[in-house]
Amino acid sequence: MKHNSRLLLLLLLLLFTVRFEQEDDENQQDLAEETVVFSKASDRSNNGVVSVAAYGPNWRSLLLNEVEQGLAWVDERTNTMDGTALAREYLRTMAAMTVAHAMMGQSSSSLSKREKDAMLMIGLGSGALPFFMETHFKNAFEMETVEHDPVVVEAIERTCFNNKKIPFRCVIDDAREYLETKIAKDSLDVISMDAFDGEGNVPERLVSREFFRLCSEKLKSSSSSSSSSSKERSSMFIMNCFNGVRGSTAREFVHVICARLEKSIGPVMTIPVYNQPCNVIVVALKRVDECREENEDARFRYARDTLVRLAREGFERGNAKEWDAGEKVEGIFWVVDADERKKTMREIEPNKNTRHFFTRTKKEGKYRGRNGTYMPKEFADIFEVYEGQITDAHSRDNNDDYDDDGYDDDDDDEKR
Repeated sequence: MKHNSRLLLLLLLLLFTVRFEQEDDENQQDLAEETVVFSKASDRSNNGVVSVAAYGPNWRSLLLNEVEQGLAWVDERTNTMDGTALAREYLRTMAAMTVAHAMMGQSSSSLSKREKDAMLMIGLGSGALPFFMETHFKNAFEMETVEHDPVVVEAIERTCFNNKKIPFRCVIDDAREYLETKIAKDSLDVISMDAFDGEGNVPERLVSREFFRLCSEKLKSSSSSSSSSSKERSSMFIMNCFNGVRGSTAREFVHVICARLEKSIGPVMTIPVYNQPCNVIVVALKRVDECREENEDARFRYARDTLVRLAREGFERGNAKEWDAGEKVEGIFWVVDADERKKTMREIEPNKNTRHFFTRTKKEGKYRGRNGTYMPKEFADIFEVYEGQITDAHSRDNNDDYDDDGYDDDDDDEKR
C-alpha cells in the first residue's frame, strides 16, 4: 500500500474547495473526476511515469507512477499556480518551522531588513512550497531548489505555469552532486528536503550517513557566520518523512533517520503533522560544540512558545494569513536516545526551564492525546498508509560491526 489513498486526497480537495468558496455541486462533482493532463516516462531510477492529474478546474496533483508527490492550486484563467495557496499540512508545517527559524534573534525587526538566509530546497514536487516561500518570503530567503528529474520540471512548467519557465530559481541536478560541487562549505542557513521516488521511498543516497555529513559541512557554523541572527541559533536541516504506527517499518525508518541526523548534524526534533499524521517533520540543528556552554542543548532556543510566537510574527510580516503558522509548530518534540541499530528513539516535551541536556527522569511527551509523533492507529485503520522503506541499517541487525553509538567502525574511520 502507498501512503496516499484517493479517498484522502479527495477529502483534502473538498476541504480546500470549500475554503476557496466553491461549494456548488458542479465543482464538487468535478473534484471526483480525475483528468490526466500530463504523462511522460522518466529515465531517472525508480521514478517511472511522471504524470499530473487535474481535479476540477484548479487542482493539480503530481504523481510518480501512482504515488502522489504534491498538490497545487492553479488559477483557471491564467493556468498559473497561486503562490499563496499551500494545501498540504506537512508543507505548511515545514514552512512555519523554516520561517520561525529565520526569525530567531530577529523578532524585533522586519524580515525584509535583515540579511537573507541562504536556503537550499531538495525536491521540487508540485512546486507549491518553493513558490509559496518565494511569494511571501523572498526578502527573507535567498532560495534555490534542486530537482534531479527534468521530466518533473517539464510537467510543472506545462501544467502549473502555462508552459512558461518556473518563476523561482530551480536547477536540474542530482542533489548530492550539487551539494558537493556547487555549494560552498559553511554557506547554508537551511537545507529543506522533501524528496521521494515512484515507489514512495526517499532515495537511499539522500538518507545515507555520508549524505547527512555532507549536509552538515554545507550548513553554516554559527561561530563563522556573519549574520547576527546566526550567532544566536544553529543552522538547520529539515525533512519530510512518511510516518507510521508504532512498530511499523515506516516508523522504524523515522527512527533510523533521526539517529543518523543526530550523529551527522546535531540535536534532532520532530513535529507532528495534525490532520495528516501520515507525515512527520524531522529537524536537525547543526552542532557547534566550541560555541556553547558545557552540556548546553541547542534546542533550548526552540521552545514551543517561542516557535509559536516567531512563526506567527514571521507569517504576519510576510502577509501570509490564510492559516495559523504557530499552530503548525506548537507540538514540537525533542528526540532522545535515538539508536540506529535498534531502530528506536524517545520523544520528550521541550523543557524551557533548563539550558542543559535532558535526563531520563523527564516525562514522556504527550500532545493532543498523542504520545509523541506516532501515527494514530485509528488513522491507519481508515486510510491506506505507506508500508515504509528499508534502509541498509535494517539488513544489518545481526552484524557486529557497530560500535557503541550505533555506527560501524569503518564508517567512523571514513568520517575521520
